[in-house]
Amino acid sequence: MKRKEAFAAAGAAVIKTVMKIKAARNSIETDSSGKENTAVNANTAAGEEKTFLGTEPIGRLLFKLAVPTVIAQLVNMLYNIVDRIYIGHIPGDGSAALTGVGVCMPLNLSFPRLPHLWPPAVRRALQ
Repeated sequence: MKRKEAFAAAGAAVIKTVMKIKAARNSIETDSSGKENTAVNANTAAGEEKTFLGTEPIGRLLFKLAVPTVIAQLVNMLYNIVDRIYIGHIPGDGSAALTGVGVCMPLNLSFPRLPHLWPPAVRRALQ
């Protein structure tokens, strides 16, 4: 009996969420120019529509999404290079420290991703 009640509660929650989404889609808001927008995202700046991924040209999307990512990767790479230069110049133990950084860096990048490899039941138990 508990299983049926759980499924009923989950189904009711899903239906309630779907109804909220439909109500949000149906609400009509206007921007500063008086033009009606049906899907204005409150989290985006300057009233951009939620559907810009499906409506804007590919070139503009690539520029808009890829450029910040590339800049972030370049800054991260520059940080790592400068960090290794400073570590390599440590008198006496610089080469050993640089070896330690080279060994530990991939581990530090891998550890935050390990929970994504665990089965969902383990993730739920750990939360």
